[in-house]
Amino acid sequence: MVVVTHQTFRDDMLRLMAAHTGLGLEEFQDHFKALPEEARRRLLRETLRANGMDHLLDYVAIDEGHQALGREGKPDAFLQMVTDAALAEARYAVAATGTPVKNDASEVYDWLKKLDPDRWGGERGKEEFKRRYGVGLKTAEEAFKREAARYIYAA
Repeated sequence: MVVVTHQTFRDDMLRLMAAHTGLGLEEFQDHFKALPEEARRRLLRETLRANGMDHLLDYVAIDEGHQALGREGKPDAFLQMVTDAALAEARYAVAATGTPVKNDASEVYDWLKKLDPDRWGGERGKEEFKRRYGVGLKTAEEAFKREAARYIYAA
């Protein structure tokens, strides 16, 4: 088991991937930011495998997970991009926070996308989420609660 802060995890993963690609850190950051999400996932997986560290993706736990949330109108940060790739590639993943939604409903979508990208990415993108659950109707609220129940544990 390895325990690090989410900032250290981000920085270490960016450095490892930069070295794996043979790019300097600043050049790599520009490259990484331009990659589609699936390519980021693949690069992280390949980098860890090449360094004999792919076991780090057996179980990924992120505390203060709200620090890595994306929301509408906010550009993706490296912490968000690295965390998204790691959570998507993890065999098991937990994101813990006392502040699951701080700003708006687009953060709810980002949580679901992080925890289950195969289900909430692609066809069921952000616009689909807003169309189904962002309409302000009681039935939409109840449908969302049923859909999200598998991902949420409140103590």
